[in-house]
Amino acid sequence: MFKNETTYTKEVHKEEYLALWMHRKGAKLTIFLVQVIILLTIILVIYEAWTDTINIGIMVYISIPVIFVMVGGLMIYYDIKESYQMLQGIFQDKNPVLIYEIEDHIKEHNSISGGDNTFDYCQIYKIVESKNLIVLILNGNLMISLKKNGFTQGSWNECKDFIGQKCRESKKHNRIFSLRKK
Repeated sequence: MFKNETTYTKEVHKEEYLALWMHRKGAKLTIFLVQVIILLTIILVIYEAWTDTINIGIMVYISIPVIFVMVGGLMIYYDIKESYQMLQGIFQDKNPVLIYEIEDHIKEHNSISGGDNTFDYCQIYKIVESKNLIVLILNGNLMISLKKNGFTQGSWNECKDFIGQKCRESKKHNRIFSLRKK
């Protein structure tokens, strides 16, 4: 049996939300393309400064994707902020401690509401690992976030392997993603 206590803070919410966004197909490709566009923009600016020419068409062509990426980043930022404020309203401006017992099922206990939820392993769609969390993405956009340093019984590595095994046993197609650089 594994036991985890996670205090649901703004930082946990942000990391959980970004883990959800990053696991989606194309997110890493998008980040790569943004880096390429920024690099091309820098090269173009240096070239134009060196040759004393300005090609407005190329500048506009390269700046449009950069503007879209910046707007997208701002939208993600404000979505995280707004969703956390909504949760704070639900939690009465307190940070709940979520206690998870992981054995045959995943049992969640909320310190503020006092309520319990139980989840089956077949509900887990994906397992995403970030710097400080293991995020279990459930069907229906629900998430369970386990802080790696929040385990009071067992370790996060053993728990991740255990959950992965339980998911495979439930014959659900699951993939384990790692957002950490190796």
